[in-house]
Amino acid sequence: MQVIRWAFFSLALGTALAPSGAISRVSNYGLDVTFDPRRAFMSAIAVVSFDSTMARGDSVVFYLHGEIGVDSLLADGRRIEFNQQPAYYYYDYSLVANRVAFRLEIDSSKHLTVYYSGYFNPSKARSPSDYMRIDNDGVFLRSYGYSLWFPTFLESNVDSYDADFDVTLRLPREFVPVFAGERISDEVTADARISRWRATGLDLHAAQCTARRFLVALDENIYLYHLDDSASNAMAGKIFEFVRGLKGEYGRNYRRNFASGQMHIMEMPHYGDISSGNVVGISSGIWRDFESDEWSRRGLAHELVHPFVQTETKRIDSLYALMIEGFPSYFHLPILAGTFGDDWYQRTMKQTEDEYLRKKRTGLGWRDMALPPEKPLSQISADEVGEYKDVFILDDRALLFLNWLYKKMGPDRFFEFTRELFHGQPVTFKSFKSLIARYLPSSQEDIDLWLSSTEFPKKFYIDAK
Repeated sequence: MQVIRWAFFSLALGTALAPSGAISRVSNYGLDVTFDPRRAFMSAIAVVSFDSTMARGDSVVFYLHGEIGVDSLLADGRRIEFNQQPAYYYYDYSLVANRVAFRLEIDSSKHLTVYYSGYFNPSKARSPSDYMRIDNDGVFLRSYGYSLWFPTFLESNVDSYDADFDVTLRLPREFVPVFAGERISDEVTADARISRWRATGLDLHAAQCTARRFLVALDENIYLYHLDDSASNAMAGKIFEFVRGLKGEYGRNYRRNFASGQMHIMEMPHYGDISSGNVVGISSGIWRDFESDEWSRRGLAHELVHPFVQTETKRIDSLYALMIEGFPSYFHLPILAGTFGDDWYQRTMKQTEDEYLRKKRTGLGWRDMALPPEKPLSQISADEVGEYKDVFILDDRALLFLNWLYKKMGPDRFFEFTRELFHGQPVTFKSFKSLIARYLPSSQEDIDLWLSSTEFPKKFYIDAK
């Protein structure tokens, strides 16, 4: 019965809640948010800019967390009428959102200003130490589903997209907030803290916000946010050491002169492991066992490798999906082999192959969830990256392909290849294949099979002779 009930909620949102007029995508959010953790309360002003103009008569719908209410709404400075009502959403933590709807009453507008406020009580559907909540321990907010802390103009089950964010966060002075992107400033007065952040091209679902009684350590554009106790303090040094070593190896073997951006690593409560843009959260238990926990180190290594292996590739290019998700999913692994050992690397790749073959055979992923249809690596579009990353193709076949190159070329020649690949110039699918052909001139037929088909012949198997 549970499955039937959830399907009903999904169907309800997909039909009855659809807006009667098309709405443009948001190009920029200007958020000014005040949090009061002691009262589990927040109030905010959101200035929303769209990428095209809305016209008089357009119907617009946006969503907030179910306990957040809109106080007033302005279009280009003019107050407009709106209505808000509960919307039942099948994977929202509280199964309810706030649906806000209005009809534009002026000739045109590219900007809305939303004044809103309300309480964020601990989630009743999951552990109280999980997202979403504001309480005396701090602020723990994600933008999954419609448990949203800022207005989101997305319907149920619609893909997310990127927008720019300019964010000001106001809290009692003992709480240190973390958003995403670049930490611009952090001002502390006698009784308050004001923190300003800017994020460019941030996926709406990566717009997390966390605040705790953190200590902050900074080293080489890496910020560590951790609790003030001996175990946490001691491990901060170990994490810095691990990250510095990785950055050095990444710089030597991949892109040497990338424009270094900030990375934010937080100590989180139980169930608080997250990865959102350039923000990584590690739950306290893992943080304190960091030296002995492989997955926490692998997660950090994966996030850190992104800027070293991202190339200037157009979204319409056939390489885009492989570059944006496949490259980071693999390129930290041969570097980690220097820490964990070659036997670890070989086991990891064999496990990846076993899982890939199982998925091809069954069409099922984690917890027997149906997988998207298999497509060649070169045919996954930019809009489909979210569908295939961490699930299928971009985290298994992509890894097996790059491992095949690593084995065919040998480590020394492979890293010569990657230094040339990531030298900072634009890369296309055509230039990527041409570069491989220079390093493996007799393997063109196999490269086409790997990239442009879903075939996986025995000669590609890791144990093939």
